[in-house]
Amino acid sequence: MVLKPDWERTQAQSPTASGLSQRSRRRRWVTVGLCAAPLIGSFFYRYGYRLPLWGCPLRSLTGIPCPTCGMTRSFVAIAQGNLGQAFHYHLFGPAVFLAFLVILLHLLWELKTNKACSSFYSAWMTKPSVYVGALIPYGGYYLTRLIHLGNTGELLPAFWASPAGVWISQGHL
Repeated sequence: MVLKPDWERTQAQSPTASGLSQRSRRRRWVTVGLCAAPLIGSFFYRYGYRLPLWGCPLRSLTGIPCPTCGMTRSFVAIAQGNLGQAFHYHLFGPAVFLAFLVILLHLLWELKTNKACSSFYSAWMTKPSVYVGALIPYGGYYLTRLIHLGNTGELLPAFWASPAGVWISQGHL
């Protein structure tokens, strides 16, 4: 027996005849919140609203940018209507923004109609090859960014100035 994700279940497979189960509705609301938060946040961020102490934990600890560093600035650039700047900040920023937006709209429609809706991208979300196919270029982009920082001489000084670098240089490792 193959278990399908909630978004692939038909009304006949749903535990209630009236539409989405309570569990399915809760999952959708959680996903709506997770997708909406960065989209809404990018619009507020452009007007100067900031979350205190919010930053990249990896970069704060190691001085090395994480794979998503630049994504917030990319989202804010999109919110300002500057797509070129968005690509400059993070190559995958516009694609991730669009994915969040599509998922958000899709789930809101399902919640409004109280039934799972099938779409061409719903089938993609269950295929591991799609995730691997997306992660390989994303990882390549991240590796390219790290190599560039290494070639410009920014990576090692940033690491040694970080808390992890200081801890290592003091002989704790």
